[in-house]
Order: sequence, then C-alpha cells, then structure tokens
Amino acid sequence: MIRTACIGWHDETPDNTVLAVFETHAEAAAPAEEIQDRFEGGVIFSSRLVDTRYVEGTRHIS
Repeated sequence: MIRTACIGWHDETPDNTVLAVFETHAEAAAPAEEIQDRFEGGVIFSSRLVDTRYVEGTRHIS
C-alpha cells in the first residue's frame, strides 16, 4: 500500500538526516516547533509517497 507521508529533515549534514516521519503535516507541526531551534536552517518538511511494505533496507532518496 502506498501512502503519502510527511518527512521532517534538515540539510545541515551531507546526508540530509531524516528526523521524523508523520502521516500528516498537522501531526508534524508541534514536534517541528520543539526541535527547529536545534538546527540553524530549521526543520524542513516535505510530502513523499511511501510504500508501507518496503522491506529492502535503507536507501537514499534524491
């Protein structure tokens, strides 16, 4: 099943570290406010299609 997920990340490291994954932007709002000051550029959120049955390990998304 493919769903849209809201992924929170920062781009201050070469790997663009993922900080959290939420089902909606509304769910991400409060945690984002809590942690955004920890990163100079803040926290970036974007929506991505995610296959909830992905079992191939980790991968890089560009």
